[in-house]
Amino acid sequence: MLSLASFFILALPEREREDRSTFAAVARIAICFCIFLYIAVAWSAFCVAIATNISSRPTVTWHWLYVAASLVWFIQLPLREFDPLGLYRKVSTETRTVWDQTTYTFQTTLIISLVIPGIGVLAWIVFTIWPSLTMIPYGWILKPSLWSLEAADGFLKRNWWLPSAILAMALVRMFLVRTRKDPIEWRSWGEELDRVVMMAKTLSSEWAGYNKTEFLNAILRSWGGATAEDCCSYVLVRNEGYSHFEFHFMFGDQPNANMAFLYVRGLKELQGLWILGRSGELALSLKPVNGSTVSSEAKKAAGLLQQKFDLQFAD
Repeated sequence: MLSLASFFILALPEREREDRSTFAAVARIAICFCIFLYIAVAWSAFCVAIATNISSRPTVTWHWLYVAASLVWFIQLPLREFDPLGLYRKVSTETRTVWDQTTYTFQTTLIISLVIPGIGVLAWIVFTIWPSLTMIPYGWILKPSLWSLEAADGFLKRNWWLPSAILAMALVRMFLVRTRKDPIEWRSWGEELDRVVMMAKTLSSEWAGYNKTEFLNAILRSWGGATAEDCCSYVLVRNEGYSHFEFHFMFGDQPNANMAFLYVRGLKELQGLWILGRSGELALSLKPVNGSTVSSEAKKAAGLLQQKFDLQFAD
């Protein structure tokens, strides 16, 4: 969501000079909100403009069908971001240990899931009633698009065989050409990487001041779906939401010692992958367990963690 990012990055900086005037801050937020609104409404204007252009042709009979098609075309994009079940899981199981993080997750997901699509739907209704309004803010990009559409339409009428050839090639590729269907990001363990990094940062910072007794009394109430096992120098925590990782909270051998750091250990095909967490800072390690070798999947996961989160290997 480019519009959402532009609003929060530009309008709400983390550090502001104390002598900066209130007027300047409000003006900056107002300007960035206008940019945010302009980008968020652009997709609605594009869908309505294309449908209006096609339905205005002399050969078209059922005009309402193109209006309905523009609505379906419009809503399919924002609905990809609407995930109430994912929001529930984040709030109920992954971020209950830190209320601030829970509030931030809820607010961010609510804005992405409801506010932006809501603005777009309102704009689509307005543009459908008054199609000429789309040209006022977006004419500079819509006019070339409509010209290109008409040119492409005339070209395809003269070369009717081209769409058929493209469709045939797509069908051949779909059914006859074997392609790799399991990129790293979509493998079973790939779906957990983002979540485990977030949880490792949160857990390693929030539980650092707890001794083992306090930790054992609080962790099961704070983290839904978790089980804890006292292993003398560390506490082994597993969570039903993480099938490829387990969490080792290190306390040492001293009685009533506070938690020193956290190991997140890879399981199954990620055997040999470790994520080290201390006070919210993370590092990677690849080391075999019980004489076994580091799996190739663990090495691929470590490379992906380096690329996506800039995690470095521990010394």
